Amino acid sequence: MIHRYWLLHSLLFLSLIHTSALAAEIIENEGQWPAHVIGAVFLSQSAVFIETGGHTIHLLESSDHGMHNYRGHVLKASIDNINPSLSFHWNNKKKPVYHYHQKSQSFSCSSYGELIIENILPMIDQHWSIAGNTIKYEWHIKPGGDPSLLHIHFTGDEGLKVMNGSLEISTSWGDYRDWE
Repeated sequence: MIHRYWLLHSLLFLSLIHTSALAAEIIENEGQWPAHVIGAVFLSQSAVFIETGGHTIHLLESSDHGMHNYRGHVLKASIDNINPSLSFHWNNKKKPVYHYHQKSQSFSCSSYGELIIENILPMIDQHWSIAGNTIKYEWHIKPGGDPSLLHIHFTGDEGLKVMNGSLEISTSWGDYRDWE
């Protein structure tokens, strides 16, 4: 059984990370971010950090094209009772290699089109993938896996509701849809 959820982010704003509308990719963490971050995806005025215990979405908007005035919002999804010994598989390696510099350290990081987190819960894998500029994640429940073990808690929301099979999350930025 596969449960599919999509994270959709608008591409209507000026990108903070890329200067052009490039296809999204998952950038691996090689030490440039805190240890609980597995990888990150940067889109127009948003960043999704895939973490060992869930994911965090950072939204940022500038009313004056990045000069002085910014408005932001953070939405975090936390998964209960995850496996402390996660195994990651990176697939569909992309061409760009990113270079990060922090103090006296430099990091070279590859980017990918897919990340599989195996056994995030017993007999349940989480698959992250990129389709153009859309981030997609799926729960792959193996035979013998129990989907009732999957508990996700959101912080940074102003309300949750299920509409037509989709989870709608209200934030200070408006409604956000995590959908099947």
